[in-house]
Amino acid sequence: MPLLKTETHDDILFLTLDDPKRRNAFGPSMVEEFYSAIQAPQILGVFVTASGSSFCSGGDLPFYKNMKTKSEGLASHQRISEVLQYFYNLPIPKACYVQGPCYGGGVELLSCFDFVVAHPASLFGLWQRRLGLTCGWGGHERLAQRMGVSPVTRWLRSAQTLSVFEARAMGLVDQIALHKPGSQLCAQWIKDISSLGTENWVTIHKNLDNQSVAFQELWFEGRHKQFLKKLK
Repeated sequence: MPLLKTETHDDILFLTLDDPKRRNAFGPSMVEEFYSAIQAPQILGVFVTASGSSFCSGGDLPFYKNMKTKSEGLASHQRISEVLQYFYNLPIPKACYVQGPCYGGGVELLSCFDFVVAHPASLFGLWQRRLGLTCGWGGHERLAQRMGVSPVTRWLRSAQTLSVFEARAMGLVDQIALHKPGSQLCAQWIKDISSLGTENWVTIHKNLDNQSVAFQELWFEGRHKQFLKKLK
């Protein structure tokens, strides 16, 4: 049975983690479905949410418990890390609605998104230390870029659970869905971002560490050139 629901509306790819009995654990099977889904051509953006009461409980712990060797487990984690980094690098807007608790690897999944909306009752936990581990899917580096190195490192070391309001204050969550559905907020954000054109989004995204390079690539090209020509 599929673990991921896939739909496309108005050129936006809608993905729903759909394994509520396992609290949408992001295990190898779901990862491969996720990877296949994000190969969709000619989309304006990607929106991800989950079914059930939890957004994502992290890695598939029963699956890892049954592994016989360390190398087998590390190979599985390496594949997840590669898929998440591939998704993060996609040059399109990516939005997510967190409708429930999000722990461990689920937070590492969140680190891939440009815009995160959350339900007021959502909870967030970098719980890896509680399992005797640390971030294994590249999440620490991506979260540090989003929230700052020191806040993320303190959070990881404490294994503290954050309320949605604490997560908003730290920069993990961009908006709390208080008055409108989270899916509506995310879809509208993707449309608004896309209305500014894709050329500069792609260039900005691939040069996050050096916006001077992005500026030079965009100067007097495409949308910028058209803007200058319209000036009176």
